[in-house]
Amino acid sequence: MVKGYFLLAGLTLFAVVGCDSGPTDPKAQFDLGQKYEYGDGVKEDIPTAFEWYQKSAKQGNAEAMGALGFCYQEGRGTPKDLAEAVKWFKNGAEKGNPSAMLNLGACYSQGKGVPENFVEAEKWFRKSAELGHEHAQYNLGLFYTAGAAGLPRDFSEAYVWFSLSAAGEYKGASQARDEAGRNLDPTAIQLAQARASKLMGEIKARKGKT
Repeated sequence: MVKGYFLLAGLTLFAVVGCDSGPTDPKAQFDLGQKYEYGDGVKEDIPTAFEWYQKSAKQGNAEAMGALGFCYQEGRGTPKDLAEAVKWFKNGAEKGNPSAMLNLGACYSQGKGVPENFVEAEKWFRKSAELGHEHAQYNLGLFYTAGAAGLPRDFSEAYVWFSLSAAGEYKGASQARDEAGRNLDPTAIQLAQARASKLMGEIKARKGKT
């Protein structure tokens, strides 16, 4: 399962430090920002988390870029600024971070910080989905269900992407997959399942190279 900015995983412990000292490595700075954001081993301090994300992002860490964008989008540790959010989501997305791709796609689909553009939204959702992000996979399934962003209304493709999202335990994906399946005959479902299995293998192989 792809971890979003709201989840913690396997972080290295750091001593409690101010932003004038502490780690200089961008990954370590991002990890420390996570600890301050979620109160993991230190007192929760969102402004300090924001500062560490900013330090890390400015050194090119893609995860920190996405996290910084989320802070600007939600006004966490800094005034809300949707233009800055889009800027950092785009920076992180272009460096290959799946969560930043997802959030950039969401900005385009909702017209937040950028003009509404479903074609751009689909592009970034797809890139994120192909890297294994279960929320992006779910969104792509919704696009195929509705025939949005210039995509054909295709319940078979919707079934494929909902299946991948369900494998990542994304809430509602199993139900959405089953609803899409009601529009398919048994042969079409078998073909969609085979395609989902093939894509899952490709995604796992891709992750293994990173």
